[in-house]
Amino acid sequence: MELAVKYIECACQDVGCTLRFDLYEEDGELIITTHLSTNGFFARVKNAIKYIFGYKTKFGCFNDTLLERDQILELRDLCNYAIAKINKPKKTISPDEFRQLYQVISEREKAEKQE
Repeated sequence: MELAVKYIECACQDVGCTLRFDLYEEDGELIITTHLSTNGFFARVKNAIKYIFGYKTKFGCFNDTLLERDQILELRDLCNYAIAKINKPKKTISPDEFRQLYQVISEREKAEKQE
């Protein structure tokens, strides 16, 4: 499986704001990973206990990554590259073809039940 990895750092140079892009070309997946927060040990234990008991904030978990012009262009190029790699035409079928396919499958299932 071919994997392309790209990092884009925040303009503030904080490692916690770095975005990681993993492009799995064969699967056609682009995964974006960001680090949400860094807390001390006890803060993480507190959050873990809240998580175990189902606590959810009304706002969710967010982080910001500030992209400068050059980074925006890099992101655009990465997205265009991903689109070019995974842009395979998908086979669509008409409603009539779907009905025919459904009939064939139904007939096979009936034949299997009779056996």
